[in-house]
Amino acid sequence: MARSTFAVAVLMLMLPASARRNKDELFTMQAEAENSAARGLQADLESWLTSASVGLRQGDAEWWAKKEWWYMETCGATLSYLQHLHSVLTGSMSWSNGEAVQMTFEYARKQLDANQLLAMYNVLAHKLGLGIDAASVRAAALLKKDASPTELSDLYEMIKNTMPWLSWLVKSPEEAQALAMESAAAGCEPDKFKSAYQAHHDKKTAADEAIRASFNMQAYRYADDGKYYTASQFKGHYGDDWVAKWTASPVAQK
Repeated sequence: MARSTFAVAVLMLMLPASARRNKDELFTMQAEAENSAARGLQADLESWLTSASVGLRQGDAEWWAKKEWWYMETCGATLSYLQHLHSVLTGSMSWSNGEAVQMTFEYARKQLDANQLLAMYNVLAHKLGLGIDAASVRAAALLKKDASPTELSDLYEMIKNTMPWLSWLVKSPEEAQALAMESAAAGCEPDKFKSAYQAHHDKKTAADEAIRASFNMQAYRYADDGKYYTASQFKGHYGDDWVAKWTASPVAQK
């Protein structure tokens, strides 16, 4: 036994029995409080999942609640947040209850904002005209890239309304949709996008400049080595293929 461990053991033996009991009781009370909180959240999840708004069977609700309560507590997802997110998925985005339950917990772990999810869906479905199914799938994917619904809307509006200066690149509404979503996912700001594409009649060069101008020296995305880099550093790290890597990489901070 190490000297320090032995000393602690001797000291504990020298403490009055009442002091040792008080310490044990403190640990017990703390553990009981934690267990009570866990049971409370798990029970709340079960109750919500079996309610009329979700309608899961008791066994399925118990399975989800047991599986997810710790993650929800860890990421700070409240029951009201989960209810709102589920309502957006089923009511506005037309996912089934079964699909929406799984997606609710998945999106909660990513801390996606329900209102931003709905806003992104509306831009995709009603402005870009993607259709309900495609918009429902792409909305969360773009939010995970920290894309802004407002900036996506502005990018698409700019591309659509000023098509002549992009005629060398955009030949159809579908290509305009794709360019707007690709640029939003990469983090291009509308004004930087327009300046870069007007100056360079080359997609690769324009995208390179637009992204770096939008982010300047702000650390933002993770590379394969687990470190995060600015857009300019990303270019140095990956070379000519950096834009594709950047767009596909996990968001770090903006």
